[in-house]
Amino acid sequence: MQSAGSDQLTSVVIPVFIRTEEQLGWLREAVASALGQSHDNIQLILADDMSPVSIRSILCALPKNTVYFRNSQNLGQAGCRQKAVETARGGIVAFLDQDDLWEPDYLREQLRYMEERQADMVFCDPEFLVMDGADSPVLRQDRSKIPERSSFLSLFLQGNYAVSFSGTVIKKQAILEAGGMDARYTSMDDFDLYLKISSRGSVLHNPQTLYRYRIHTSAANRRVRLFSDSLLLMRLYLRHFAEAGAGEKKAMLPRLVKKTLALAYYKLCNK
Repeated sequence: MQSAGSDQLTSVVIPVFIRTEEQLGWLREAVASALGQSHDNIQLILADDMSPVSIRSILCALPKNTVYFRNSQNLGQAGCRQKAVETARGGIVAFLDQDDLWEPDYLREQLRYMEERQADMVFCDPEFLVMDGADSPVLRQDRSKIPERSSFLSLFLQGNYAVSFSGTVIKKQAILEAGGMDARYTSMDDFDLYLKISSRGSVLHNPQTLYRYRIHTSAANRRVRLFSDSLLLMRLYLRHFAEAGAGEKKAMLPRLVKKTLALAYYKLCNK
């Protein structure tokens, strides 16, 4: 893999699906956080998945090198991201969800970390915000004890770590060599990609809090989504576990069994 190069062109991919004026406001803020980066050598790509609400008011104010496309049919987030990656001119791809926010030094710090350690993918920590009109902070995850070069599958079997696309920068070549995003998944396509990249290259954790992840679903919907996603995530674990080496399987098996039992217990308690 070639060096990341902290000053090279970075393609910023934002999948877009706007249904309300409120969501349009969130997108405007997300775009502003991308354009306000201290690392300003970027190509902005907006992938519109047939939004019911027009984003024309935002497009009018964007730089000339911005790429915008609107799908003729709904592709879902995975399909949108993959189409944008194939369009990207940058050797590095940074993903940002339409309702999340980057700190001003997000790209500079992520790219520096990637270049210094020759990583194929770097992920950092989020600050979680509740969408209550004031963006109230909920918590920051303490992941300072995560082994820097731990197997990505082993890392995720150790605990419940939230790694959003909004906190990742990935070499375009690594995405393509891993087969890209799997459009069959309507959720957890991010974890599937992370696991595929980690099986081929270097995926490292940057222990800095550099982006804000907004939480805006109801508590009931979050519980349903959490369980559904956990089941899908376990299936992904099992698939990649089957491809792991004998030594890694032996180390991961106890944690895999523990997580399987925890999911079964959760289902029984929430019938």
